[in-house]
Amino acid sequence: MTTTPHDNRPIGEELQTRRRQARTSQKNLFVRNILNGIFMLIALVAMVGLLLSPEGSSTRMWFYGAGLLAVVVKMIEVVMRMPGFHNKNV
Repeated sequence: MTTTPHDNRPIGEELQTRRRQARTSQKNLFVRNILNGIFMLIALVAMVGLLLSPEGSSTRMWFYGAGLLAVVVKMIEVVMRMPGFHNKNV
């Protein structure tokens, strides 16, 4: 049985591990893209709302809140981009 050079696992197991990692990576990329789309949409609504709402209006506070929500969504996406986020051995 042939083994990989860096450990003693058979090549078939190594191939299965790489395929599993590729599927996980694709799912992660899909979720990150969705989060980025949500971020851009909320940020755009917040910016346009702040530009169009009158000075001193109570609705401006809602648009500031939407801007903060957009930042939180982006922070979640950034955390998902970190290398050790999906490491189950930790």
